[in-house]
Amino acid sequence: MQVVSASKGVKWCRHIVTKLKRAQSEPSPINEDNMAAIMMVNQSRPTMRTRHIDIQWFAIQEWKQAGDIIMQYVRTGDNSADVMTKALGWVLLNKHAFKSMGLYGSPYSYRE
Repeated sequence: MQVVSASKGVKWCRHIVTKLKRAQSEPSPINEDNMAAIMMVNQSRPTMRTRHIDIQWFAIQEWKQAGDIIMQYVRTGDNSADVMTKALGWVLLNKHAFKSMGLYGSPYSYRE
């Protein structure tokens, strides 16, 4: 359901940009580390296992087909949102925290 929330934010930002006469021609990427969520968005109709999902979820499919969003897979180790949602070890915590603050050169950060 967090993909729904992120997609709504993307739609809102795209609307604002369009009002400023700077419409985007390419879809906005939404990074996700859950392959099941990506597959649910990419399916054209609900399955027996997804019939409990709200109508909001199927709006994402419409936005994807309209070319407003695109779902992209990101490895769990590279997902910077994990610092806010999971208990991470110090290596990943430092990597994501320093990256989100724009501090790539810290001696304590994870080297890529």
